[in-house]
Amino acid sequence: MPVAGDCAMDTNELIQKGEKIYTRLKAKLESEHHGKFVAIDVSTEETYVGDSVEAVLESAVTAKPDGFFHIVHIGSGSVYRLGTVMTDASQWKF
Repeated sequence: MPVAGDCAMDTNELIQKGEKIYTRLKAKLESEHHGKFVAIDVSTEETYVGDSVEAVLESAVTAKPDGFFHIVHIGSGSVYRLGTVMTDASQWKF
């Protein structure tokens, strides 16, 4: 199923890319940021680390409003995926 946005990305593609990037960065992220959250832009591989999902989303969406993000609770295996559909990051309410 395609994810809406400025350019569509298949949900499975988003998951695969995000997991691949996280797996590569896992050791470093877990040693430096265990218990925090990371949003990974699956297109650019940029990471945004913070204390909450809201904090990483705010950072990620401000930097790349049209990005597709794979969000992980570092060290716990919890994963979130988000593709934004807004063209203006100021529309996000945190």
